Amino acid sequence: MIADTDLAVAKAWGMLPAATEGSSDGRTAADNQTVRSVFVIGPDRKIKLTIAYLMSTGRNFYEVLRVLDSLQLTASHKVATPVNWEPGEDVVILPSIPDADARKTWPDGWRAPRPYMRFVPDPGQPHTTVRYHKAAIATFDLPLDGVFGYMSAGGHLHAAFKSHRLVSVSGDVVTIAAAIYNPDGSTFSTTITHTLRRPHGVETRMAGGAFDAARFAHTYTALDGGRTRVDLEGEFPVLPGMKEADELAMIDQFFTMVFAEDMATLRSAEGVKA
Repeated sequence: MIADTDLAVAKAWGMLPAATEGSSDGRTAADNQTVRSVFVIGPDRKIKLTIAYLMSTGRNFYEVLRVLDSLQLTASHKVATPVNWEPGEDVVILPSIPDADARKTWPDGWRAPRPYMRFVPDPGQPHTTVRYHKAAIATFDLPLDGVFGYMSAGGHLHAAFKSHRLVSVSGDVVTIAAAIYNPDGSTFSTTITHTLRRPHGVETRMAGGAFDAARFAHTYTALDGGRTRVDLEGEFPVLPGMKEADELAMIDQFFTMVFAEDMATLRSAEGVKA
């Protein structure tokens, strides 16, 4: 706190006109008509942020706190926070860091809707998700259109599922209600939503059960001979009491089995054809 009785700080920092005379004695809000300014100064004594409000406009302390969270995070990690970022949301790896160097800090990779926008989880938050990636997890003996037709049909029962029921198809959004076996033989119920992003692949989200809020993507690549390669990557919630390596092994086993069953179905006489 600064007792600016002679108004020197207020005038030097542009909160009052430089020509203002006198001291703080006897002044009221009507006299001051100050510009309500916010300055954030770092440990290096450099200004990190300035926000100026007219006296008639109230300050937004939620925004001040949000910016402080961003400044503290980006000062200790090589990341930037995107527009409207809130603590806990994904952040962006600094564009100045080459991919080769970024992989040393983020060996699990990142989400990149654009080459210069490499999103990773907020490093300032507790580790709540595990990232899984497997290239060429499956190769379907169908062209892209046939694969999308298969995904649109839904209701493909797998050994890991107690039940797998198509709920609805609305445009390119396929909703499925499923009961999935836990390792101990019990089951959990979940809603699986596939969003078909033709021709690139399918984005999937799960709601409910052990993998509540899991999100992953099948990325499709057309191959010679009318075949389609599938790459898979996504984020899954940390399972309490399970080591990350064990959880990733379990996820890998699950998807390897599911896609192997899909390939067998597509190769059978009852498979969906392009």
